[in-house]
Amino acid sequence: MPGRTRPGHRGSFEWNPQIKQEFPDCDDIIRRLIVSHQKRSRFLSRASIFWFRLFGAVEVTLGVVLPLLFLYPQTQNNTALQATVSVLISMAAALSSFWGWRDSWGIFRVQNLLLAETLSDWELNLLEIINSNATEKKMDALNKTRETVAALFAILNQEHEASFATVQSPNDIVTAINSRTQQQNRQPDTNGQAEPTP
Repeated sequence: MPGRTRPGHRGSFEWNPQIKQEFPDCDDIIRRLIVSHQKRSRFLSRASIFWFRLFGAVEVTLGVVLPLLFLYPQTQNNTALQATVSVLISMAAALSSFWGWRDSWGIFRVQNLLLAETLSDWELNLLEIINSNATEKKMDALNKTRETVAALFAILNQEHEASFATVQSPNDIVTAINSRTQQQNRQPDTNGQAEPTP
């Protein structure tokens, strides 16, 4: 199956061994490009999803805890604790937004699909050349490989552009933190505080 992955190597692309036998130069060009990219891509993808899940869990957990601090008599008047939790929530959200971990992970996932599609098309084209009666098979294979390399570089370039686009400026992050903190500080007025015990 074109674009399949190799057993034991999650996310590693593999193609029909006939291509390496008939056109070793084409196979080597594509393989070197994909292998060098995938080492970096797998690392960044795993790092992005790890930090996104970690900071997301912190934000969600503290976001649930914060309203409870205004309900229990033991913490109703503990403004230092309330402010600390509020700031931690804002920082978790701001850092996640600043680095764009979720967007970066999505970019790598989409890119992986595009690479699989491009490599599958290249594999099918070269298999068609192998089984054809063309007299210039090697030249046809090199032309198809040249087109594929251009397509692969276009996909990788989109990754870099999208990655830089997900990173927000520090000023935007500070503004978001201040806005979020102000909203959370007004939370007792919107949710209501528990009545003081007699």
